[in-house]
Parts: sequence; C-alpha cells; structure tokens
Amino acid sequence: MNLSIQDELQPFVEELQQYVTPVFLEELARENGFVMRLD
Repeated sequence: MNLSIQDELQPFVEELQQYVTPVFLEELARENGFVMRLD
C-alpha cells in the first residue's frame, strides 16, 4: 500500500521540484528567519 501511494505522488513530486528551486528555498528561509550562513 505504501508503494502505491509513493507511485501516485511521484509525478507530483517531480513537477513540484521544477518550481521549488534552491533559490526559492533560500528566499523562503530568509523570510521565515532561517538564514544559513555559508561563509
């Protein structure tokens, strides 16, 4: 059952990854106060 749910979510996850880029995540984190310093 778990596998079938994963199979159903896979296309959604792949489409989501096209929009949720590292830049988007960085902006989201900055807005929420979770800024990671990379220096």
